[in-house]
Amino acid sequence: MSVNTVGGLELLPSSADPVPLRAPDPERPLFFLHIPRTGGFTLKTMLEQFYGSRHSLLDLHKYDNTVIDPTDFEFIEGHVSFRKGRKMGGAPNLFTIVRDPVSRSVSVARHLRHRSTRERHDILKATNVKPETILDEVPDLANGQVKQLSDRLPSKDAGPENLDKAMAVLDWCSFGLTEDYHTSVTLMSERFGLRLPRFGVSNASAEHGDDDLRSPEFRALLHERNDLDRKLVDHSRALFAQRVTQYMDTLRAMSLDTAGVTGRLMSGRYRGWEELNRKTTDTEVNLRGWLLVNGRPPDAVLAEAGAGWVPLLSRQVSSDASWSTRTAVNLYAGMQGTVPLAPDAKELTVEAYDRIAGVKATKTVPIRRR
Repeated sequence: MSVNTVGGLELLPSSADPVPLRAPDPERPLFFLHIPRTGGFTLKTMLEQFYGSRHSLLDLHKYDNTVIDPTDFEFIEGHVSFRKGRKMGGAPNLFTIVRDPVSRSVSVARHLRHRSTRERHDILKATNVKPETILDEVPDLANGQVKQLSDRLPSKDAGPENLDKAMAVLDWCSFGLTEDYHTSVTLMSERFGLRLPRFGVSNASAEHGDDDLRSPEFRALLHERNDLDRKLVDHSRALFAQRVTQYMDTLRAMSLDTAGVTGRLMSGRYRGWEELNRKTTDTEVNLRGWLLVNGRPPDAVLAEAGAGWVPLLSRQVSSDASWSTRTAVNLYAGMQGTVPLAPDAKELTVEAYDRIAGVKATKTVPIRRR
């Protein structure tokens, strides 16, 4: 069975990709349409590390893209409109992330206050300014996600027609949610055949400071002024949930042979497959570690603990896996994610897939409450 690639990366022979648009074009780069303050800095850093600096073009918005040949790169990122992203990478190769509008706009306001050199943002640096005045003078803080996805300048107003266009982009293209980051990266990896480095959150706003921009009054006004973004994100959450379910259902319906699973499972300070110790008040289990299915890294991992199946991020770098097995190809056996935990759950079940080998392994771990 032949294996496709995008930018030299493996696309699985039996894809569970839920995006309705046609498969990515291997002759064009992966394009990350970066909506500001959605966790995109973490993602672009991760993808640059994977593709390599020589094959990546970051911050496209800082360049004259009319003289750039996108085929010179395997990965491109930038704060640009959908139109420019489609031109550079093509809609099938595009990925974006959306975020709760109020949280995102607070983060944008704080970022502009400390980083922007544009005159129209100076009001954010002033003191004793009414929230209404800030929003009137800085339209970037209102419906910014709808604007970017509908090719509307951030300094302009947006209307229902822009919302319709933005929703259509998400309906057809690959996207993720900041609030469900690991699952978002999992679906992106499935579509584009990615193997990813370990990562943590970077470039996040400080927990303290800018009290006026984090105040209930300012957040309430942002809620009001981001009515289109709220509708867009509500739409995206429902659609994302459908895609996650479709991804898992497709995997679980595959006819695969049974295999064995080995590896190292970690949750907090607990390691191993013998037992998971959880507090009676715990509602989720945070997992990390590495898995091998018949001695090979899995290409997908699902788990459940009485509250429904969820995808875990797999094909992630784990030097522990390669060193422990003394096998270099096991470097990408890493996995991590969060599993919802039912109050009466007695065990955690993990399913690991190797679709290239045509096998699936299942493992259960007893849960002891304390």
